[in-house]
Amino acid sequence: MEAHLRGQRNVIMNRGDFYSRVQKPSETLDNFPCAVKEIANFCDFCESCIDNRLRDQTVVGYS
Repeated sequence: MEAHLRGQRNVIMNRGDFYSRVQKPSETLDNFPCAVKEIANFCDFCESCIDNRLRDQTVVGYS
């Protein structure tokens, strides 16, 4: 259901969620990158830059 609703949103809103995503206090180091990647799936990032964006947001979002 969440994937369906997220697909209906504007790509700019999805990217806003991506760039503002930080690790939650109860979230493990393993789960956080998976959550970031899931959001990125709806951001329409180009194939040549997706890996760099995932890396950057994962590093910046770790707490």
